[in-house]
Amino acid sequence: MSQVVKLPNHQLAAYLDQVGAAGVFSRYVIARQPDAESLAVVENGRVVGTAVAGSSVGLFEAYSHWIFAGSPEAALLLAQATRNDSPALNFPLSYLDQVQATYPQHQISVDRLYVLPQSRFHAARGAAPVQRIDAAALQMLDVPAELQPLIGAADAWTGDYTLHGIVLQHTLVCIGETIVQDQHYGAIQQIYTLPAYRGRSLAQQLVSACCDSLLAQHKLPIYVAAEDNLPSRHLAEKLGFLLDSRYGYLV
Repeated sequence: MSQVVKLPNHQLAAYLDQVGAAGVFSRYVIARQPDAESLAVVENGRVVGTAVAGSSVGLFEAYSHWIFAGSPEAALLLAQATRNDSPALNFPLSYLDQVQATYPQHQISVDRLYVLPQSRFHAARGAAPVQRIDAAALQMLDVPAELQPLIGAADAWTGDYTLHGIVLQHTLVCIGETIVQDQHYGAIQQIYTLPAYRGRSLAQQLVSACCDSLLAQHKLPIYVAAEDNLPSRHLAEKLGFLLDSRYGYLV
């Protein structure tokens, strides 16, 4: 019989190692909070599903739970168990029916997760150099207000996090970040170009530089794009990214 229990995060590592690229955010959480507790579905003494609590590790796009499960039944148990929490779930799309049944009042959106093998990387070069922006450099630049929420608080940055940017005439006009998630993967996220500077392939140059940085650390770059964000999807595909999985989220 399956039941939902709370377990220390470090006891969930073996299960999440089997998930592949899609489990990278859950693994990031448990590596940094191994003794914190998350929900798990246990069947005959074996973990068959997890709902890792991710909102307290400093990730800007942290969900209250990332759900993975080996069966629709386990997914339904986890969706029901998290119903009273802040309803921000991230889950593989194969569990869509279970999550919709549990949260009928919420709209579900879909993201695509891409992975870039080094052999497929098509680097993009341009005239505007991509810089690593540390907290000191940030103080010297003009940072438009619309970028500030994406950058977050510089004093909260960790060694896993690197902000990359393109600066034109002392103004930060395009940004993106890399986070080394675990021993295999690094995420590229929060890509944004100011509207006045779009159409110059700046985002493509920036993501390419992020890929260079992660590959140099022997990490496979991963990139997330919303299903309905065709420019973001095309950017990933131009650089050689391969679709790994699709998943849903609700907020």
